[in-house]
Amino acid sequence: MDQCPIFDPASQNSIAVFTNIQFSLSSKAGAEIKQRFGGIDWLRAQTVTVGSMLAVQQNVPGDENAKFYVYYLVVRRGSSAGVAESSNNRLTAMQQMVAHAVANGVSTIMISLEASHYLNTAFMNDIATAFQASGVTPEISNSTLRKSSC
Repeated sequence: MDQCPIFDPASQNSIAVFTNIQFSLSSKAGAEIKQRFGGIDWLRAQTVTVGSMLAVQQNVPGDENAKFYVYYLVVRRGSSAGVAESSNNRLTAMQQMVAHAVANGVSTIMISLEASHYLNTAFMNDIATAFQASGVTPEISNSTLRKSSC
């Protein structure tokens, strides 16, 4: 694993991971999640649909009362889904994630925009729409979710 992890559970910030319905998790964040949480077979066993999200609670190491969530946003059927399908499903999944975050006291969600197709106005507008007036802060990176000290 990278010496500087993509996300830091000690920060108590939750993380959003965009994926397809097969939970391929081919991004850097996905690779770290596979290693950190023991693979993805248990994810594939969940009943999810495109345009939905799955929130998995994790405990912060060394603090049994602290928690964070890994949000799996299922935004496409496969790796080659059309842009319109992904955009519509992405906004729906993000809105579900933000509603869950508000209901569970999550204040910050880290969002990695590793793939170049995420770096566009439509995607940024979806983030703004989903998080608007929620009280939840999206921390967005256009490369990785590395801690600022890395």
